[in-house]
Formats: sequence, C-alpha cells, structure tokens
Amino acid sequence: MHWIHLTDEDQLQKIIVRSQEKPQVIFKYSSHCDLSEIIFQRTLLY
Repeated sequence: MHWIHLTDEDQLQKIIVRSQEKPQVIFKYSSHCDLSEIIFQRTLLY
C-alpha cells in the first residue's frame, strides 16, 4: 500500500475529488494506539 502523509488541506481536497471516481481511504495513525500500530505494520507488508 502506498502511504501519502497529509500535510495541508489541498491534499485533502484532491482526495475528495478522486473519491468521486474511486474510493479513497484516510487512515489516522497514532503511535499511542495499539490497534493503529498493528494496522500500520500489516499494511507495510502489502
């Protein structure tokens, strides 16, 4: 999976536009959340 770090609102707007053609996923990662860490690590394998 290809991760893109969102750093500004313009990126979010582009995701919204792309979502009209293809579903998009926004994953909020938190190093303090065990489940978030597990999901992040598992997606690095693909």
